[in-house]
Amino acid sequence: MEFSTVKADSKGNTKSKDAENEIRENTKLALIQYTIDRLSKIEGVMVYGNENAENRTGTVAFNLSGVLPERIGNWLDQEYNIAVQTDLQWRLQGNF
Repeated sequence: MEFSTVKADSKGNTKSKDAENEIRENTKLALIQYTIDRLSKIEGVMVYGNENAENRTGTVAFNLSGVLPERIGNWLDQEYNIAVQTDLQWRLQGNF
Protein backbone atom coordinates (compact mmCIF):
# COMPACT_ATOMS: atom_id res chain seq x y z
CA MET A 1 0.00 0.00 0.00
CA GLU A 2 1.32 3.45 -0.93
CA PHE A 3 0.83 6.44 1.33
CA SER A 4 1.19 10.06 0.39
CA THR A 5 1.83 12.98 2.70
CA VAL A 6 -0.75 15.74 2.75
CA LYS A 7 -0.08 19.13 4.30
CA ALA A 8 -2.20 22.22 4.69
CA ASP A 9 -1.03 25.78 4.09
CA SER A 10 -2.06 28.74 6.24
CA LYS A 11 -5.40 28.97 4.36
CA GLY A 12 -6.22 25.32 4.89
CA ASN A 13 -5.49 24.29 1.30
CA THR A 14 -3.96 20.85 1.00
CA LYS A 15 -1.44 19.54 -1.46
CA SER A 16 0.01 16.05 -1.53
CA LYS A 17 3.77 15.57 -1.39
CA ASP A 18 3.47 13.50 -4.58
CA ALA A 19 1.83 16.43 -6.38
CA GLU A 20 4.57 18.79 -5.18
CA ASN A 21 7.26 16.44 -6.45
CA GLU A 22 5.50 16.10 -9.80
CA ILE A 23 5.25 19.88 -10.19
CA ARG A 24 8.92 20.27 -9.26
CA GLU A 25 10.01 17.60 -11.74
CA ASN A 26 7.86 19.03 -14.56
CA THR A 27 9.24 22.51 -13.89
CA LYS A 28 12.81 21.18 -13.95
CA LEU A 29 12.21 19.34 -17.23
CA ALA A 30 10.57 22.41 -18.79
CA LEU A 31 13.54 24.59 -17.80
CA ILE A 32 16.06 22.11 -19.19
CA GLN A 33 14.09 21.79 -22.44
CA TYR A 34 13.78 25.59 -22.73
CA THR A 35 17.54 25.94 -22.25
CA ILE A 36 18.32 23.32 -24.90
CA ASP A 37 15.85 24.82 -27.38
CA ARG A 38 17.09 28.40 -26.92
CA LEU A 39 20.78 27.53 -27.06
CA SER A 40 20.23 25.43 -30.19
CA LYS A 41 18.88 28.51 -32.02
CA ILE A 42 22.02 30.60 -31.43
CA GLU A 43 24.40 30.65 -34.37
CA GLY A 44 27.71 29.01 -33.50
CA VAL A 45 26.40 27.16 -30.44
CA MET A 46 26.80 23.39 -30.24
CA VAL A 47 24.65 21.67 -27.60
CA TYR A 48 25.95 18.26 -26.57
CA GLY A 49 23.85 15.30 -25.50
CA ASN A 50 20.27 14.27 -26.05
CA GLU A 51 17.90 16.99 -27.32
CA ASN A 52 15.03 15.68 -25.17
CA ALA A 53 15.08 16.91 -21.54
CA GLU A 54 13.43 13.70 -20.32
CA ASN A 55 16.51 11.75 -21.44
CA ARG A 56 19.09 13.98 -19.70
CA THR A 57 20.32 15.04 -16.33
CA GLY A 58 19.98 18.67 -15.26
CA THR A 59 23.26 19.56 -16.96
CA VAL A 60 23.28 21.18 -20.40
CA ALA A 61 26.72 21.09 -22.02
CA PHE A 62 27.36 23.52 -24.86
CA ASN A 63 30.12 25.29 -26.72
CA LEU A 64 30.17 28.61 -28.55
CA SER A 65 32.49 28.47 -31.54
CA GLY A 66 35.46 30.82 -31.24
CA VAL A 67 34.85 31.76 -27.59
CA LEU A 68 36.79 30.26 -24.68
CA PRO A 69 34.54 28.37 -22.25
CA GLU A 70 36.03 30.35 -19.35
CA ARG A 71 34.88 33.63 -20.94
CA ILE A 72 31.36 32.31 -21.40
CA GLY A 73 31.31 30.98 -17.84
CA ASN A 74 32.55 34.24 -16.34
CA TRP A 75 30.06 36.29 -18.38
CA LEU A 76 27.09 34.08 -17.39
CA ASP A 77 28.15 34.24 -13.74
CA GLN A 78 28.75 38.00 -13.61
CA GLU A 79 25.84 39.16 -15.75
CA TYR A 80 23.15 36.62 -14.88
CA ASN A 81 24.31 34.87 -11.70
CA ILE A 82 24.26 31.52 -13.53
CA ALA A 83 26.73 29.01 -12.13
CA VAL A 84 28.61 27.07 -14.80
CA GLN A 85 31.48 24.60 -14.81
CA THR A 86 34.10 25.32 -17.46
CA ASP A 87 37.19 23.35 -16.49
CA LEU A 88 38.71 20.49 -18.43
CA GLN A 89 38.19 17.92 -15.65
CA TRP A 90 34.41 18.35 -15.91
CA ARG A 91 34.48 17.77 -19.68
CA LEU A 92 36.78 14.76 -19.45
CA GLN A 93 34.46 13.04 -16.97
CA GLY A 94 31.57 13.25 -19.43
CA ASN A 95 29.24 14.97 -16.97
CA PHE A 96 26.76 16.19 -19.53
